[in-house]
Amino acid sequence: MEELSLFARVILGTLFLSTSVTKFRKKEEHVATVINYRILPPSLAYPFARAEMATELAAGILLCVGLFQQAAALLCILLLAVYSCAIAINLVRGRREVSCGCGGIAGNHTLSWWLVLRNFTLMIMGGWLFLYPSAWVSTDNLLRGEPFKLFYPRIFEVVIVSWLVVMMVIISNHLWELSKRIKSFRRS
Repeated sequence: MEELSLFARVILGTLFLSTSVTKFRKKEEHVATVINYRILPPSLAYPFARAEMATELAAGILLCVGLFQQAAALLCILLLAVYSCAIAINLVRGRREVSCGCGGIAGNHTLSWWLVLRNFTLMIMGGWLFLYPSAWVSTDNLLRGEPFKLFYPRIFEVVIVSWLVVMMVIISNHLWELSKRIKSFRRS
């Protein structure tokens, strides 16, 4: 059980940290993406985008260091639910050619039900982490006066497997985008 909790923590922490960094680096582009979803009035897009980026950054950092894991897991679930609702609203409206605006290791894709399914899977991981926070390499444990458990051999295995999964996702995202470009090139 501890392995799954650390796996979820590493995956979600890496994901939210990377997406927030991408969005902070390209703030104006991200605000334009929020506006393009056509859910919020343009006057609220910038404050929403700033709050969203800060929340992603906080959740990512907290998960990476293992601090307030349950609160960070809830933030992740909330963000993913908001994203999924926004995607679903646009899909129902027939707007598939909108960039998801995910960024980071999640990549940028046009909207699809696949993204909603992916987000739901990530929400399940967040729910698991909320119910079973990781004690391994956990600042929460340090604050409670419990062992930090840094040099437990399984920790390295779980972290390596987690990052391999992240790398596989990145590679598959790039291959998917490449295949779409090739198909588009063949049509023209």
